[in-house]
Amino acid sequence: SAMSPAEKLSALRALMKRESLSALLVPSGDAHQSEYIAKHDGRRAFVSGFTGSAGTVLVTTDAALLWTDGRYYEQAGLQLDAAHWTLMKQGLPDTPKISEYLRAQYCVVSADDGAVETAKKEPRRVGVDARLLSKQEADELTKALSGDGQGSAELVAVGDLVSEVWGDVRPSPPLSAAFIQPEAYCGTAVSAKLGKVREFLAQKRAAALCVSALDEIAWLLNVRSADISYNPVVISYAVVCVESAHWFVDERKLSDEVRSHVSQAGVQLHAYEAIFDFLRAGLTQGAVVLDPQSTSWALHRALAENPIAAVKSLLTTSPLPLAKALKTAVELDGMKPVSEVSGADHLERLRGEQSDYVSLSFATISGSGSNGAIIHYKPESSTCKQLHIEEMYLVDSGAQYRDGTTDVTRTVHFGVPTAHQRRCYTRVLQGHIALAQAVFPEGTTGYQLDLLARQPLWRDGLNYLHGTGHGVGAFLNVHEGPHSISFRDTARLQPLLPTMTVTNEPGYYETGQFGIRIENVCIVREASTPHNFNGTRYFCLETITMAPIQTSLVDVSILSENELEWLNSYNALVKNTLLPLLDQNTKAWLEIQCAPLATQANKRGAAKSASSAATTAKKRQKA
Repeated sequence: SAMSPAEKLSALRALMKRESLSALLVPSGDAHQSEYIAKHDGRRAFVSGFTGSAGTVLVTTDAALLWTDGRYYEQAGLQLDAAHWTLMKQGLPDTPKISEYLRAQYCVVSADDGAVETAKKEPRRVGVDARLLSKQEADELTKALSGDGQGSAELVAVGDLVSEVWGDVRPSPPLSAAFIQPEAYCGTAVSAKLGKVREFLAQKRAAALCVSALDEIAWLLNVRSADISYNPVVISYAVVCVESAHWFVDERKLSDEVRSHVSQAGVQLHAYEAIFDFLRAGLTQGAVVLDPQSTSWALHRALAENPIAAVKSLLTTSPLPLAKALKTAVELDGMKPVSEVSGADHLERLRGEQSDYVSLSFATISGSGSNGAIIHYKPESSTCKQLHIEEMYLVDSGAQYRDGTTDVTRTVHFGVPTAHQRRCYTRVLQGHIALAQAVFPEGTTGYQLDLLARQPLWRDGLNYLHGTGHGVGAFLNVHEGPHSISFRDTARLQPLLPTMTVTNEPGYYETGQFGIRIENVCIVREASTPHNFNGTRYFCLETITMAPIQTSLVDVSILSENELEWLNSYNALVKNTLLPLLDQNTKAWLEIQCAPLATQANKRGAAKSASSAATTAKKRQKA
């Protein structure tokens, strides 16, 4: 029978005692620091019951805590057993970071008056499966646990304790067949990509690049698979050396065609787990580039065990995330407009009828009324609500095609929205338009642009607790870095560049009432400006998603003429693009959805004409 929350924690604490641990950290990701993971790697979900895509568990001898961000506050509150778990609302001022919490619990620190405060708990050992923590995260935690020199706690690499508790009911590792992503869809051969990596190695005077991120490996080797739902990747590692390349993968996934494909590019095959021994003993010269954000603490520990002094880690940013984010002309051509018009299952069926369809790109978020306020709500047949004419409906959906990845959100109302709903919706729309119309100089980051989308909401004292935009892969992960548009510090790191794809998705969520989000995919393009100050290039966003924006939810009284013109122009573009692809019934529906709203000037003109006509009629009556 299934273990209860109390039984899971009791079993886990017994293993912690065996390892002499005072706390155990359980991250969300897998050994590749993936956002989306295979069921086999769902350790955090198993131990806590929380199934959102982001969150970290900390189990101590007397507490169990889950940190997650604003997208999941409501979902986590519903899924966690409050008798045994505490929800830590990450990002709120009163919520300590995990490192701060651990430091307060286990470190010897100096008080403000100079007195030394004794650590509260013994032993001061915090355990983690080193494969599940990036090198950067491990370094940050180690530093945080160092105390003030008077005493410290220790971050300890331990085995997979959660999976010991999980036991025989743990899902098996995925074994999906790998397949080739042809140049006709991606535009660049594997040999050319490897050549660019080797140019990077020469610049860094390094001997090898270790690649752990699954979408980077899929992009580099022009291969795809279905090891992880919605993300067409192969669970594997890769190492690119100056004169060789190595792919660490379960060979049961590889057909003769795939073997030949990578062999022709000079790529040698190894068992998946052999990556650790390869780092310990297979590399014999020079520095190895490991990106501290995307490679695990375990990989770094393995390389550190290599006895050859010249073989050492070079911690620097990998060239692959940016190379992957800059789409080829072939990839951009493949990201064609797709109509998004209905509910979750129906959308999947419609997409399945389209050419080059492979799968959804994430679980469809389909929330009516109060469920729409749960930012990443996934409907379940046993608990889902019926769509209602008096409620707003939010649907966020996307798909994987051989020639591209889609992601689109629309919010609609099937009846008559309230004035408050219309005003909130219009503020979100104004934020979307502000970002869609932005022109910005080279070097601008998404951190700087994020403000544009929030400003209209802030005017009404509204906000949203998620980022405004993320990169989108080309038949790869729907969430792609290194760039983003967000208030988070990570958005400061990478400026937006031409040929990047990025979403534009401001929102507003009123708990227990409704949720609003409007999302399109955009391409960063070079803008045509009258001037180029100091020779600076200027960029803009080209919207490529074609789905009507519902006008009955718009409060025209707070739109500017410019905003109204953008809305009418966008819906006209949607209509002209999609009409040739639709049947007669759908054409009639689209014509209604895309009908232009009257501008204030037109309304004033119409009112003046009506007044004039009324005056003339009265004169005639008197005559």
